[in-house]
Amino acid sequence: MQTTGWLFDLYPLHDRMVLWFFTEGGRRLRLEDDFPYCLYLGGPQARLYSLARALGQKGWLRRAYPGRGRDLWTGREIPGVALEVKAYAFLPRVRQWLGTLPAEVAAYNCDLDIAAAYLYTRGYWPCVWYGLQAEDGRLLRLHPMEDAFAVEF
Repeated sequence: MQTTGWLFDLYPLHDRMVLWFFTEGGRRLRLEDDFPYCLYLGGPQARLYSLARALGQKGWLRRAYPGRGRDLWTGREIPGVALEVKAYAFLPRVRQWLGTLPAEVAAYNCDLDIAAAYLYTRGYWPCVWYGLQAEDGRLLRLHPMEDAFAVEF
């Protein structure tokens, strides 16, 4: 199915995002999109992989893999480990566990709101018209039809 819709709400559910659209015809449309929440650890590589294994053994991770990010202040690249949380319900436990880590290990993106992280990661924004493609209640493709910072609506 292809249609046009205005994104008016989104929220996390288990391990995916639920998005609500109003279509041009005034119909409400609920779609789901897979979205693994990802956080990052920076520090000594051997230590990072050991920590990723420990988190994996707890059953909280979908997967861990080498990742890179940029320091907010300097813009320099930071090597690290990306951790995909298995389900959003594990986030409070993961965050609490991260708070016990030694100072040599830094955690990134661990405190972001899930819906905000989804929008930022995907390059979407709310309250905008999108052309969308969906199948069986799943979002397949979404492309904006207007500028997020337009002065005229």
